[in-house]
Amino acid sequence: MAAPGNGVVDYNTATVDAKKKMAQNQLKINTDPTYVQNEQQRALKVIADRQAQGLDVTAQQKYLNNQLGYKPPVMKAASGNTETAPRPVSTPTKTNNQQSSEYLDLMRQIATREVTPFSYDPKSDPAYQAALQRAQGNIQSGNSAAQAEMSRRGILNSTITGDRMGEIASQEMGNVETQVVPQLMQQAYQRYMDQENMKQQQFNNYGALADTYIKEDQRGIDNMNARADRTGYIPGGDEAQNLVNQLMGLKQQAESPGITAADRTKLSNQANGIRAMLSQMGVDISKYGADTNSSIASQATPMIRTIQGQQLDAQNREANVNAAQIYMNATGRVLNPQSDWSGYIRQSQNPNAPLTSAQQNTNFNQGLLTRQQNTNEKQWSEEFAYKQARDAITDSQWQAKFDEDVQQFGLNYALQQLQTDNDQAYREATLGIQQDENSRAWLEYGDKSSAATTPKYNGMTVNQAVDALRQSFTVENPTTGAKSIPNDPATKERIYQQTMAMGLPDGQDSQAMVVLGLTPAEIASFDKKYGVSSGN
Repeated sequence: MAAPGNGVVDYNTATVDAKKKMAQNQLKINTDPTYVQNEQQRALKVIADRQAQGLDVTAQQKYLNNQLGYKPPVMKAASGNTETAPRPVSTPTKTNNQQSSEYLDLMRQIATREVTPFSYDPKSDPAYQAALQRAQGNIQSGNSAAQAEMSRRGILNSTITGDRMGEIASQEMGNVETQVVPQLMQQAYQRYMDQENMKQQQFNNYGALADTYIKEDQRGIDNMNARADRTGYIPGGDEAQNLVNQLMGLKQQAESPGITAADRTKLSNQANGIRAMLSQMGVDISKYGADTNSSIASQATPMIRTIQGQQLDAQNREANVNAAQIYMNATGRVLNPQSDWSGYIRQSQNPNAPLTSAQQNTNFNQGLLTRQQNTNEKQWSEEFAYKQARDAITDSQWQAKFDEDVQQFGLNYALQQLQTDNDQAYREATLGIQQDENSRAWLEYGDKSSAATTPKYNGMTVNQAVDALRQSFTVENPTTGAKSIPNDPATKERIYQQTMAMGLPDGQDSQAMVVLGLTPAEIASFDKKYGVSSGN
């Protein structure tokens, strides 16, 4: 099959005129190097334009490489002096930036080359030598004709013959110097200018190609920036991709059948190191986790969060923290920030969720107030019952003894002692108490009366409170590994404070404190310190 002319017309299907033009074009290619160079630059420009338009360039490349014999410029590798093998113009492995850099380098070579001034040496011009040969031939022909004429006239050996021959030689050589040489010099100068113009045209073509690739590269950058604005991510680049490729290799090894647990652990440790490097680069590693297999992870492109994306993440985190704070203020529970704000309700409903400092202070103050109120009520009831019992005793001796016991040991002890020593006085005292409603309140004081006057408690049970406090205060001995609650006064006071802050019913708070290591005397001491009297 004949090669297509100009890379776009098939000779077998071309018209007669087209075939003539193709034949003329091929003749120029075979005989005129200048035409070949110009045609190469024209083909390069056509290829670049068609590539920019997304059109097929197969025929143009075939014409450029096969018929015009084009060889792309050889570039040096970045890491050394090793030259890369020539490749077709449209090799897709080169980026637009690399292509534009190559053409800019070629432009730099042209722009910085040493310009050779025009000079003409006739002796080295084949056309001049041919003109000399023609002049010499004309001289010989003229001399022969002159000799024949002089011989016919019988004056062959005369000076006229010599003069005529000299005139012929002078005329022919003078014509070469005055007519032919200037023409040859002008032709040489025109060739010189054609070559300079061709170099300038080549410079312009390289510039146009470089500009095309730069614009295409800029278009890719603009598209990447537009995607980054929409998604908040930019591609991680070659370095990140290389790390991901290493990670995929480790995953594939770990997924291979027959691998031992020890080998898998070793591969996992190496993978964790690569993930850490990716994370330091800012790459989102959520798609490359240990729980993701290699076939799925390999489909993800390593992406880096943009500054705008990071700012948006920070704003979202701040909004989550603020929302958690609002719910904590409303519920009194410590909540973990989360993006799903409906989860704050579920967190606050967990009875094991710790209380906020503000809620602990509120509960502590309420507990102190409740204990103080209960103590005051008990003291008032006991004082009134004491007066009723004392006034009911008719024997002044036993009344004085009863008074003394109450002052020293309390009402309960005084009644018990009175019951032992004088049954009559005891019956009179208890009857006096029972006859008055306020005095009976002292006899009935306890959990039953407290339940009748205190709102129903819906918080932790004693066991739950003890478990929560034990987890909070238990420490591990670094030497023996044994776990226990410290027995120092500061820890005991904090146990007292946090137990009171839980708002347990009266009596249950003391029970929890005893379980956690506080003695009744220590509890009474803290009650006194915080304004809660134990009463008699």
